[in-house]
Amino acid sequence: MLTDLDYFDDNPKLISNDMISIFDTKNSKGRDAILSTYLLLDGYGLSEGAEKYKLDKYVADKKDNSLYIIDEGLESSDVMELIKRIESLELDINRIVIFASSINFNVMHELKKNLFNLRNNKNVELIERY
Repeated sequence: MLTDLDYFDDNPKLISNDMISIFDTKNSKGRDAILSTYLLLDGYGLSEGAEKYKLDKYVADKKDNSLYIIDEGLESSDVMELIKRIESLELDINRIVIFASSINFNVMHELKKNLFNLRNNKNVELIERY
């Protein structure tokens, strides 16, 4: 009923600036929900966790041969550090899963370009999820 309406926003914000916190609940952070969902989609189950993996400034999550980038803040220096570690075989991964809503376009483009041109015939798949 219209009489039950407490608040009406005639100019709603259709796109949030923070696409991670919209998944926050009283029991967990949105970041944890996204990571758990991705781990489940990748066959690890709900009880599996991932270890933290620090690049230059950014801290990603690593599980087996997958690297998960969920939070905002990935920068060019982090992409360069990631590529350097993959090419030197210091980081042995075969896929990177990204929450695409939290990555700037130019950083995403730089990552795609560098993953396509990896040395040592290394192949790393980039999976963009929303």
